[in-house]
Amino acid sequence: TYAGTYGGMYYTTSGSSPVYLTQGTAGALTVGQFKVTAASLLSVNIGRQPTASDTFEVPQSEGVLADGKSYCELRDVAIRFSGHFGVMLANTTTLSNFTLRRCDIGYGTGDHLNAGTYAINCLIEDCWFHDQPGDLGDGVSFHSVAAGALRSSATIRRCLFQRVRKNGIVNSSLGTFLVEDCGFDGANMVSYTDGVDGGSHTIRRCWFNNDLP
Repeated sequence: TYAGTYGGMYYTTSGSSPVYLTQGTAGALTVGQFKVTAASLLSVNIGRQPTASDTFEVPQSEGVLADGKSYCELRDVAIRFSGHFGVMLANTTTLSNFTLRRCDIGYGTGDHLNAGTYAINCLIEDCWFHDQPGDLGDGVSFHSVAAGALRSSATIRRCLFQRVRKNGIVNSSLGTFLVEDCGFDGANMVSYTDGVDGGSHTIRRCWFNNDLP
C-alpha cells in the first residue's frame, strides 16, 4: 500500500472502466474518496457497499524507476495505476540510450514517462499513453532545462496519446527531439517550451484530434 501525497486510486467492478478516487480525510470521506492510513488500512466511499466483484488498485509510487540505467530496454509491459510517474528516467542521474517499446501506460497520477534530469538519445516507440485524469501529468515529459553541452534528446515514433489531459508530449529540455508518425487523440497535442538554446525539434506525419471528452 502507499499513503503518499500523489493523486488517487482506482476501482473497477466486473470488468467496467476504472473509476478514479481522490484522497480524503479518514472518518469524513465523501463519495469518490479514499484514504490509506499509517496502519495500511484502506477506507473508501464509492456511494454504496463494496461487493466481492470490486477491485481496488492502491497505487505505489513510480511504476518503473530507471534512474541512471543507460543502454536498457523496457518492452511489452503494461503499467497501470501508478501513484506518481509510470516510468521515471534520470531522476537524479543522467542516462543515455534508453528504449521504451510497445508499452501500455495508463491511469496514472503523474507523467506517464518523465525525465527529471538528462536523458540522452532515448527511443520511445510503438507505445500507448492514455487516460490521465484532470491535469495530473503529461504523456511524455522531459524537464531538464540548462544551457551547455549536456541536453536531453529523444526520438518518439508511432506512439498513440489518448485522453491525456495535460500535454501529449512536453519538452522543457534544450536537446534535439524527433516526433514522427504519432497520434494525439484527446491530448493537448505537443508542447515545447524553453528550447531557446537547444537543438532541432521536428514533428512529422502526426495526426491530432484534440476534442477532450
